[in-house]
Amino acid sequence: MQTHNLNVTQGVNAGTARIQSEHIADWAALIGRIGLALIFVWSGYGKLADIPNTVGYMNAYHVPMANVLVWPAALLELVGAGMLLAGWKARWAALPSASLIPSGARQNNSSMAGKRSSAGFWKR
Repeated sequence: MQTHNLNVTQGVNAGTARIQSEHIADWAALIGRIGLALIFVWSGYGKLADIPNTVGYMNAYHVPMANVLVWPAALLELVGAGMLLAGWKARWAALPSASLIPSGARQNNSSMAGKRSSAGFWKR
C-alpha cells in the first residue's frame, strides 16, 4: 500500500498564485478599458470641438451627409467611452466601436496626417 504525503503549503501557494494572477488579469482589463476609453473621448471631443473642420475632413473622404453623420459619430465615441469606463455592457460598446476600425485604417494609410490620423491609429 502506497501512502501519499500531501504538502499543504504547496497547495496553498498554488491557490495564492492563481488568485494573484486573476487579480492581475482584472487590473489589466481595467487599465485596457480606461486606455481605450480615453482614446475614444479624445476623438469624440475632437469632433465636437471643431465641427466645421470635422465635416470638411469627412467630406474629403466622400462620406455622404457628413454634416449629419458627424453628430452620431461623435456621440457613438463618447457614449462608448462612457460604457467602457463604467464597465457596463463593455462588449456591446465594443461592437459599434469596432465598426470604426476599417475607416480608421483607411484614413491612416492615406497621405493625410494630423491629430485625427493619430487618434485613428491608436484605435487599431
